[in-house]
Amino acid sequence: MNSFRCIHCCAEVPTLYTRYTDDIIKTEFCGRCGNVADKYIEFDIFIVAVDLLVLRIEAYRHLIHNSSDKSWVRLLTLSFVLNSFVSWLSEQPKTNVDFANLSLYFNSDLYVHIITNFVLSLCFAFLVQIACCSVKQRPPWTQSIRLLSIINFGRLLSFFVLPWNDKFIFHNANLSFYTAVSSMASFLACFQSFRALTSCSYAHGLFSSLFVCLSASFLLSLLDPLL
Repeated sequence: MNSFRCIHCCAEVPTLYTRYTDDIIKTEFCGRCGNVADKYIEFDIFIVAVDLLVLRIEAYRHLIHNSSDKSWVRLLTLSFVLNSFVSWLSEQPKTNVDFANLSLYFNSDLYVHIITNFVLSLCFAFLVQIACCSVKQRPPWTQSIRLLSIINFGRLLSFFVLPWNDKFIFHNANLSFYTAVSSMASFLACFQSFRALTSCSYAHGLFSSLFVCLSASFLLSLLDPLL
């Protein structure tokens, strides 16, 4: 039996809607808070995406608890491949591109970024499971895949800062503008996703997300010389 959650109070609900015909459905209300259990079942995916961008917890709960499992594995795979391509782009020189060797650079460097992002995703999955132990929860693998996909797609927002990647100078020469924005996007997506998954408090979600993101960065830095 499927288990759904109210996007407002995170209480369990038996069903999200009742279908009368192919074109007519009736949304169900939450027995605890009295609100519509999940309004996003009637919304276009672009509206859900906008609410994700503005960090609405209801949108995160909809995706983690009430969405279909059919395509999440493919979305997760697509998300870290796209992140690998964007991170590869962030390291390419803006001038003096050698088009004769571009294919060679693409084939060699991009594979390294794909492996790096795959390892980073595994670190996130492992650390989220550890963080969930603090609230005495063990999320199923389907919800972990959804959470990782949301975090990875959140990191894709850093694509829009690539034109300014070389125009901002940090005191740490190893920290680029792209890396800073990507890390912030990962943290915000992880923070709201973890709260949506566990229904924890703001403070607990903040410390758990900091633990996950900082630990993932540390583990990746240890593996970086090997990649």
